Amino acid sequence: MHAGGTLPPAFFFLYTKGIPTYQHPMKQRPYTHYLFSIILIVLGIGWLLDNLDIWNFWPILGDWWPVFIILAGALSVANNPKNPTGPAIVMLIGLGLLLQTVDAISFNVFTVFWPMLIIVIGLLILVRRNKTIEGTDSDMVRSFVVFSGTEKRIISKQFKGGEVTAIFGGAKIDLRECRMAQNATISVFTAFGGVDIIVPKTCKIATQGTPLFGGFEDKTSPDEGATETLLLKGTALFGGVEIKN
Repeated sequence: MHAGGTLPPAFFFLYTKGIPTYQHPMKQRPYTHYLFSIILIVLGIGWLLDNLDIWNFWPILGDWWPVFIILAGALSVANNPKNPTGPAIVMLIGLGLLLQTVDAISFNVFTVFWPMLIIVIGLLILVRRNKTIEGTDSDMVRSFVVFSGTEKRIISKQFKGGEVTAIFGGAKIDLRECRMAQNATISVFTAFGGVDIIVPKTCKIATQGTPLFGGFEDKTSPDEGATETLLLKGTALFGGVEIKN
């Protein structure tokens, strides 16, 4: 049992970094916020009952903690169904961990799980290779990075948005030479990685993000007469999304 006052790793992160908050919400789906809140409440109740010697909570959590990884992936899909690839990989990792921790199988699942996951990631990179070449005038951007990094500069008079996924890696998207089309939207998913997006001062930012032990940070300072808007939606799981000028 964790002696009273001892913070487990997840709570230590929350205590030192602060509970993630939403910035500039735009049509935010309330159930994403409720689910994250419910998870925190359940963890807090379990911790309290364990400290009071009413319920041996931590050994149970030690077996079932991968469920939270699966829920995080499912939450991301629910919040942004147009970009399910990254969350699906996270859910597969969570499922493999869960099968191992609850002894649902008689062999070490990771002897086959990790090689198969690497094969799947390789196929995804091959099929969904980045289609936007640096400095092109494409109206859409698609970036998918795993254990690597990428930088893209987009030039467009009617930028419509796209998808950016970074898992154990980073992506930098430069939109300073873009004009935003109506309803321009970028779907972002990052897990244990980061995404930086640079926008012109003529563009205002709206976020519809779900930070899970991560964050969405808007550092932009748009001009007073800015009329364009870029919507960023998605999930930051143990990672960060930063928007700046």
